[in-house]
Amino acid sequence: MGTKRYYSPKEKEAIFVERIRSIAPDSWEKYCNLVLHENMTMDEVRYMNFRKRIDILRYAYDNTVFYREFYNSVGLEPGDIKSENDWDKVPSVTKDMVRERGNDMIAGGMNGDVFRRFAQMNATGGSTGRPLLVYCDKRYDNNDYWHWRHRGWWLGRELGKPLSDDVAVLGQNQAFVWRAGGLGMSDKVIARMRRIFYPTMYFYLNAQDMSEENVERFINEVNEYGVGYLHAYTGAAQQLAEEMLKGHMAFKSKPRVVSVTCTPLTEDVRKVIEAAFDAPVFDVYGCNETNWLSVGCRADKHGMHVLDDLCHIDLVNEDGKAIHDEQEGSVLATSFENRVCPFIKYALGDRTHFITAPCDCGLPFSRIASVKGRESDYLVDINGRKIFGWNASFDADEFQGCVKQFQYVQNANGEVLMKIVPNRENPHWTATFSAFKAKWLDQFEDGGRLHFIIQEVDEIPHDGGKIRFIIRNEEKSV
Repeated sequence: MGTKRYYSPKEKEAIFVERIRSIAPDSWEKYCNLVLHENMTMDEVRYMNFRKRIDILRYAYDNTVFYREFYNSVGLEPGDIKSENDWDKVPSVTKDMVRERGNDMIAGGMNGDVFRRFAQMNATGGSTGRPLLVYCDKRYDNNDYWHWRHRGWWLGRELGKPLSDDVAVLGQNQAFVWRAGGLGMSDKVIARMRRIFYPTMYFYLNAQDMSEENVERFINEVNEYGVGYLHAYTGAAQQLAEEMLKGHMAFKSKPRVVSVTCTPLTEDVRKVIEAAFDAPVFDVYGCNETNWLSVGCRADKHGMHVLDDLCHIDLVNEDGKAIHDEQEGSVLATSFENRVCPFIKYALGDRTHFITAPCDCGLPFSRIASVKGRESDYLVDINGRKIFGWNASFDADEFQGCVKQFQYVQNANGEVLMKIVPNRENPHWTATFSAFKAKWLDQFEDGGRLHFIIQEVDEIPHDGGKIRFIIRNEEKSV
């Protein structure tokens, strides 16, 4: 690596940009083009987004067996989609469809040139216990140019400019608390990235093996070189933060930015992570099928900007009808960048609502509220009816601070074990939790639909960085 010496953030950025322009000029050009979209009007972004939807729809129809047969079965051809109202008629794709006909969704088939050159297998669905293997496009998934843009949002880069005189955006040391192989962060890949982009350093802690030895190694590496950016599973970041606040470990050089994903970020968890790392925490929403869909910004911690030039989000009600106002609905995602296995109006099983007002940050992209959780994260009452929305139960302001974590375990219809980690530092936590119970739980108790058993526990362990807010025994409860 050469002689180690101190590099200022702007020096690192300059070296990083020079290398990118040399070894990956296409990535630099794509990044600059994405940054230019920040100067567009909202109407211009909407028009671009719609044209990209039509493009991926036609691509999928022309190049995959599944979409051609699926759309023909409902009497739809790409040329029929000429307006937003027409787009609402495009049918959604379910995970069961992907399980049954995933190979038919591949552009050109598994023997085709696109698949052989650009396919990358990803696994998803771990938070629901039903893994799903999908194919993504490594030309996008393995490239960082679209990450660089929203890191600039978080660090205060001026909109429309790829770099800033005031703050270094690119080439800062990065740390990841992720699953094995996640983001391609194997030891071999990290060593290669360090060689190529030195003095930029990359650190990796496997969230599925957060042993005392591995955590200590990770902290020591970060402390030796410092870190500008930390990305982690929400549960893993929370665990690290709580240990740091107890004085068991510490980052000598705090990250400038922390981003978390894969589990809904409650306000209490945000406060814990921000207190430990002394850095702003930003929520990221996405999935392995479509990659990142929306990210938080500095102006609004409770909302997120949809990456409208890279993807599209639709919301539908329980009858499958499109929602365009601020009613809560189920998320359908469309990725513009996966040309190996297109996902168009793909039902993710998540719920949120649009925020129709523009953001104070000035970005022209559409907005959604923080995702409340998996649609599959429901409870089942004594009559076998599903009740949604439990992941977000503690997001209401009047209930923040009474518990640190919570989890519902259901083994039979109508019977629910609720585990809570009380916030005993709050002397009023018992009264606050009682108020929560009276407002949210007792209505189901009184109606005879659900019976809750409250169990106080010291901790709710994450599973590889993810916390399953609802654990349901499918055979008994459905």
